[in-house]
Amino acid sequence: SEDEPWLNQLRSLTTRARVASELIEPHRGVELAELGLRRLTRRGEANPVSELCEQELRSIAFPEPYFEAFRVNAERANAPLELLLAIARTESFFNPRAESIAGAQGIVQVMP
Repeated sequence: SEDEPWLNQLRSLTTRARVASELIEPHRGVELAELGLRRLTRRGEANPVSELCEQELRSIAFPEPYFEAFRVNAERANAPLELLLAIARTESFFNPRAESIAGAQGIVQVMP
């Protein structure tokens, strides 16, 4: 069918995102997962393969390596966990070595 090349590309991108997140650096997997989710949104079609890929991409886009630290600090700061995760994802794609041109550093881009 005409959808096969697109689904094969989606499967490949999903696999690359998983490998990057587990074997290279989590933030690389997050970037690839974000790309895959954008492509899925643009395509707007659902089928069993794309739905499985979407579920996998979402789990990669919001990585768990730092989840417990975020949960503890959200509770300590009386802040919504989802807000802290969203900030980290937006600011650094969960890259602990991220640094902005203004000098903000780390996952949540804290100024030294």
